[in-house]
Amino acid sequence: MKEKLRDILLKAKELITSIKAKYHIRLVLTPFTPSLELDSLIGDLMRSRTSIDEKIQKAFDSLQETYGLIGELEKNLKEKNENLTFLRQESEKYSKLAEVEEDHARALIQQLELSLGKGRRREHWVNLVISLTAGIIIFIIGIWVSPIIRALL
Repeated sequence: MKEKLRDILLKAKELITSIKAKYHIRLVLTPFTPSLELDSLIGDLMRSRTSIDEKIQKAFDSLQETYGLIGELEKNLKEKNENLTFLRQESEKYSKLAEVEEDHARALIQQLELSLGKGRRREHWVNLVISLTAGIIIFIIGIWVSPIIRALL
């Protein structure tokens, strides 16, 4: 029993000494202060402070990581928003261009139809004049050349 008590006291003393060295604490013990209880109390306070400091550090690290992730997400959202804006502008531009091209195509088709319609009538008259002229020329040549051909036969 004495040995166990002595081992416990030695471990407590080592723990208190290490805590004192780690946190630079200096205890002044008087004959009226119960040193073991005070050292135990200080040890508990230091351990709880250490665990609180560790928790605070973990929370701080977690917040920093979260802040970094939020920054990355914000950057990605800005890029996607810029791309979306660009695509909207391009879509509007091509829609307007398609409308303009459609109007031009309609006008061009109408003009071609009018030209072809007028050209057909005019073309018929031109073809008639050419055919009549060719026929008259061949008739005149035939009349002029036929006595020569009869003489040869």
